[in-house]
Amino acid sequence: MSVTTTGDTSLDGRHRRAQASREAIVEALVSLYAEGHADPSGAEIAERAGVSERSLFRHFEDIDDLCRTAFVVQWKRLADRTQLRITENTSTDVKIAAIIEQRVGLYLDMMNVMRITRMHAVRNATVMRHVQSSRKEMRKQLERLFADECQHMEAEQAKSAVFTANALLAFEHVEQLRLDQGMPMSRIISSLVTSLSTVFATSSQ
Repeated sequence: MSVTTTGDTSLDGRHRRAQASREAIVEALVSLYAEGHADPSGAEIAERAGVSERSLFRHFEDIDDLCRTAFVVQWKRLADRTQLRITENTSTDVKIAAIIEQRVGLYLDMMNVMRITRMHAVRNATVMRHVQSSRKEMRKQLERLFADECQHMEAEQAKSAVFTANALLAFEHVEQLRLDQGMPMSRIISSLVTSLSTVFATSSQ
């Protein structure tokens, strides 16, 4: 039977409070990014988190350290949301509809964070690695999802199909269609369905 001393309890309480403050700071920055604030100051982050600016720098070496942590949290959430549960013998058309719904949904929910992430990736190697890892995993997801369709193609054709589908579903492509081309989301989705159906040669081709 163990005995917890008053000192141990106090230390444990301080640790929990410190962890809660650290998480609040990270969530504050994530929420600011989601609102489109690309480069918030330490004071703005601290105010959102409900802590002092001095406290912020007790938990993180500098703003870059905090940014890296926030992006790690955000990319983990992104990875969790890229899981698709498709049963065997699911038709190609249903797969296409599911992947478009997933990727467009991610775009709509996270477009500000994705824009800011790409901006930070230019000057932050850790963020760039997360971006590259995410892109690689999304491409692998397409390889798994459309494995049945690809097995009927020549190796190079299958590889090209996956890379083309990945480019069509990329954040940057959806962003271009929506902002540069002025397309409404309903038309973007229709265009993606048509394009992916062609890439994987479905009956709707």
